[in-house]
Amino acid sequence: MFRPERIFNQLNPKTGRTEWFFYAREGIFGPFISKESATKELTVFRNHCIATGNDGGRSKTPNKTLTLSLLPMSDFAIKRRG
Repeated sequence: MFRPERIFNQLNPKTGRTEWFFYAREGIFGPFISKESATKELTVFRNHCIATGNDGGRSKTPNKTLTLSLLPMSDFAIKRRG
């Protein structure tokens, strides 16, 4: 199965600095100051989705027992690119 690269960078024309981002089904997240920090935040994001049972709609059989719940995200400090 083909898996595209989730982490990418681009040059910010205003600052002249390279910024790092990652793709997720939920959108593009970043900017991060390095590839390492983008990779770390992608791992945090992925672990959060696993812990909360969020499969991004990938499951073939819908789980009728899922309910909306709000969980504290104090350890989840990812910025989403608007």
